[in-house]
Amino acid sequence: MVDVRAMLAAARRRRQALGSFNVFNLETVEAVLAAAVARRCPVIVAFTERMAADFDLEAVALLVRHRAAALPISVGLHLDHSQNEAGILRALRAGFTSVMYDGADIPYEEKVRRTRAIAEMAHAEGLCVEAELGHVARGSRKGEVLAEPSLVGDFVKRTGVDIVAVAIGSVHGLKAGEAHLDFGRLRAIRRETDAHLSLHGSSGIADAELRRGIREGITKISYFTAASRAASLAMRQTWGSGRDVPPYAVLSIAARRAFLAQVEERLAVYAGRRGR
Repeated sequence: MVDVRAMLAAARRRRQALGSFNVFNLETVEAVLAAAVARRCPVIVAFTERMAADFDLEAVALLVRHRAAALPISVGLHLDHSQNEAGILRALRAGFTSVMYDGADIPYEEKVRRTRAIAEMAHAEGLCVEAELGHVARGSRKGEVLAEPSLVGDFVKRTGVDIVAVAIGSVHGLKAGEAHLDFGRLRAIRRETDAHLSLHGSSGIADAELRRGIREGITKISYFTAASRAASLAMRQTWGSGRDVPPYAVLSIAARRAFLAQVEERLAVYAGRRGR
C-alpha cells in the first residue's frame, strides 16, 4: 500500500493513467489485484461509501491491505463518492490511502468550504484527496453539469485537493462509444490547474477517446459498469447451463474471471499497451 499521490505522479511521468476499480466483495477485490499483477501495473481498489452497509469499510481495508502486502505492485485503497465527513473519517481510521468527497448538489461556496475542511483533515493523516467539479450524470445526460474550466483552477487553489474529478462528457452506466469527451474543455481545464484530473463514468467512452484523454492530461480513470455487466452475464450463463453448478463456481470462478478480464483489458488501455 503506497501514497496514491506518488502513484499518480509516476503515471503522469509515463503519460499513462492510473486505473481505479470499484469493488463490492472478496471476488472483485481479488480480481482487481490479480489483473494488476498480470499486467504489472499499479492499481487503485475503490469502494463506494454506499456499499458499506453490506461490506464495511473496515473489512475492505483489512482484506486489501493483507492481499497487497504480498504483491509486487503498488496498490492504493480509495473511498469513492463519500457524501460526508463522517464517512471520510471512518475510512481514514480504517487505513484507506485516498478519499473522494463528492459534495454533489450543494452551492459552490459551501462546496469549497466543506472540501477544504476535509482536505485539511485528510492531508494531516497523509491521505490523497479527490473532489468532483461539475456533475457526471448516471444512465443518461439528465442532470449533467459540465465542469467550468475557470472554476477548476479556483477550486483547487482554495481547497488544496490533489485530484479533481471533472465532468467533461462521460456518463455513469453507459456502454462504450455512447458518450464523448469534450477535449476543448479538457485542454482549458488543464491550462487552469496542474492538479491531477480524474475521469468517472469511463465505461461509456471508446478506447481511442480514453487514450487521447490521457495524452491531454487525465491521470486517473474510474471503471466499474462494464466489468459488473460482464460478471453478471457470466453468472447468468453459468446458472443457465443446465448443470448442477455450486455457488462458488458462479461467484469465485465465472464472475471473478469475467471481472478480472475486464480490469486487465482496461489496465492495458490506460498504460498504452496492446495485448500481453
